[in-house]
Amino acid sequence: MYKISSIFATHFVHTILILLLLCSIYQVVVVVATPSPPPSSPQPPSASSSSLNGSKVQEAKKVIQQFFKGITSDNCGFSHLTITDTTDLCKNPKFGCSLSKDSLNKTECLYAIQFNECGIIGKNITIDGFIDKLPDVSIFHANSNGFEGNIPVLSHLPYLSELDLSNNNYSGNFPMNVLGATNLTFLDLRFNSFTGPVPPGLFNLELLALFINNNNFDQDLPSNMGSTLASFINLANNKLTGPIPKSIGLASNTLLEILFLNNTFSGCLPSEIGLLNKARVFDVSVNSLTGPIPESFSCLESIEYLVLEKNEFYGSVPEEVCKLRNLTKLTLSDNYFTQVGPECRKLIQKGVLDMKHNCVMGLPDQRDPKICAGFLNKPKPAQGCGEINHSVTCKKAATSVYLNSETEGGPQPHPTLTYKALSL
Repeated sequence: MYKISSIFATHFVHTILILLLLCSIYQVVVVVATPSPPPSSPQPPSASSSSLNGSKVQEAKKVIQQFFKGITSDNCGFSHLTITDTTDLCKNPKFGCSLSKDSLNKTECLYAIQFNECGIIGKNITIDGFIDKLPDVSIFHANSNGFEGNIPVLSHLPYLSELDLSNNNYSGNFPMNVLGATNLTFLDLRFNSFTGPVPPGLFNLELLALFINNNNFDQDLPSNMGSTLASFINLANNKLTGPIPKSIGLASNTLLEILFLNNTFSGCLPSEIGLLNKARVFDVSVNSLTGPIPESFSCLESIEYLVLEKNEFYGSVPEEVCKLRNLTKLTLSDNYFTQVGPECRKLIQKGVLDMKHNCVMGLPDQRDPKICAGFLNKPKPAQGCGEINHSVTCKKAATSVYLNSETEGGPQPHPTLTYKALSL
C-alpha cells in the first residue's frame, strides 16, 4: 500500500538504544556485537525449535489470530496466514521472542511486533484490543498501515519501550493513553492527523526520541517543555503557536537535535536556547519569529545546523555565532538582517552562511530597499526582546552520555535523525 523507507524500524532504534544501554528490558539480537545488558535485563531470545505449548507465546498466538481475522489485505501475508497450535511465531521475522524472568521458571514470551510497511487494511482496523492484550510486548512498530480509532490503555504494559504508529489514519486530540506507558524511550506518531494541544505530560516521559511532526497539532507548547530528557525531538509541520518556551534551556544535558520548522511560532527567541551546548541541530525556519539573534547563541559550541530562515529576524548577525567551530550550515535567508561582520562574511564565501533576501547593503540577492524600510520602520512591541535577551553564561559541554561515538571527531557530514524523520 505504501512505499516507504523506514529509518527506525530495524536498525536505528535498536542500535541506538543498545549503545546507550537504555533498552532496559530486552537486548535486541538483530545488532551484531552488542554490549552486555544491565544485570537486571533478560537474556536475548534464544533460538529454539522446541514446542512452546503452555508458554506465554501460546497465549499471544490467540490474540494475534483474532487480530488477523479483521485484516482484509496487507503486504506481509497476514490475511492468508493460518495460525495453529504448532505454528512457531518465533520463527516469523515479524515477531520476536525472549525468555521472561517474571518467575523462577523461565517462560518464552512475545516481546516484539514488527508491522512496519505492512499496509494492513481492514474494516475499522485498530490496535485497541490487540496490543493491550499482549502484556509482554516491548517493541511495537506499525508504521504505514491503515490503523485508526482509539489507542488503548497502555499503563498495564510494563515493558513497552518503543511505539511507532507513524503514517497511519489516526486523528483527533493527542492520544492520552500513550502517557500511561511510562517506560517508553521511543515514540513516533508522525504523519497522522492528530489535532489540538501537545499535552504537558508528554515532556515528562523519559524518552530518547520524540517524533510528532507532520500532524495538525496547534496551540502553544506547554511551559514544561524543557523537562524532556529526549535527545531527538521533531515538532515540524504542525500548526503550533506562541513562543518557544524558556524552559528549553533545562534540556541542555540531553538535547541533541530539535526541529520547530514550519509552524506558526511567534515572539522572540529566548536566550535560554544558548544553554543547549550539546545541541547540533536547531531549526526554527518558516515561522513568525522576530527580534535579533540572542547573543547567547555564541554558547552553542556543538551546533552544526542552525536554521532560522523565513522568519522576521532583524539586526546584526552576531560575529561570535559565526565563529562557532562546528557550524556546517547557518541559514538566515528571508529575514530582515541589516549587518554582517568579517567573520560572517567568511562563512558566506565558504558557502556555510546563507544571507539571501535580507537587508544587508552590499550583499547580492537582498530584498528591495523599500520592503526593508517598510519592515524596519514598522513599530516593534514596546518591550522588544530585551526581557528575554539577557546574558547567559556559557556552559562547557561535558562528554555526552548520548551518542558519544557519533559526535566525536567534529561535525557530521549530514544532519541526522530529525531531518530524516521529515520524510517517509
